[in-house]
Amino acid sequence: MFELFSSKVFEIGFRSTINSHWFKQMTQDNIYAPTTVDLTAPIEGAPNFYVVSKTKLIVLFVATMGLYTVYWSYKNWQIYKEATGYSAWPVLRGIFPYFFMHSLYRSVDGKINASGRSYPWSPSTLATSFVAVLLIDKVLDRMVAKGAGYPFTDIASLVLVPVMIMILLPAQRAINFAENDPDGESNSKFTALNYLWIVIGAAAWVLVAIGMFIPE
Repeated sequence: MFELFSSKVFEIGFRSTINSHWFKQMTQDNIYAPTTVDLTAPIEGAPNFYVVSKTKLIVLFVATMGLYTVYWSYKNWQIYKEATGYSAWPVLRGIFPYFFMHSLYRSVDGKINASGRSYPWSPSTLATSFVAVLLIDKVLDRMVAKGAGYPFTDIASLVLVPVMIMILLPAQRAINFAENDPDGESNSKFTALNYLWIVIGAAAWVLVAIGMFIPE
């Protein structure tokens, strides 16, 4: 039941964040096309990636039970496309972040290096770890939906939420560093839409708790 609930909530919320030109973008994006722009070139006067504070990322990630990853990936590619002219469909890259996480992190690292700075992180390792956890989470979600391994699969799925946060945070710190906003102060305040997601997420967490701990 929760899977259907969260899927519907996500569908409604995510559609509201996408502009009306997504059909046009879909016809233009080819995930197999070779890169035609310099992924390492810094863009003057405009951010290349999605800046967000640590607190805001954690709160929204937990509130949406990890669905924030889709929006987070979408925003990174949307901003990158607008700043560089890179040919991509951000919506696709948001829905399927597993295929594009390595490319995103390489682009972030490229901007840092191009600025003559260095940052102590491992883009490839972080990307691989996050993709692995995302895939494990998908498998667990399938098992939970079928009632397999109850309640252990339910618990394991919830445990993955803080694990994903711990893997995502170092990458976000690198992104903030690349954009000269290490604390993410430019995107630290919660908006009305953020609060709406938090309320919906809290309701979803209550439903999960009821399903796990209150016998039918």
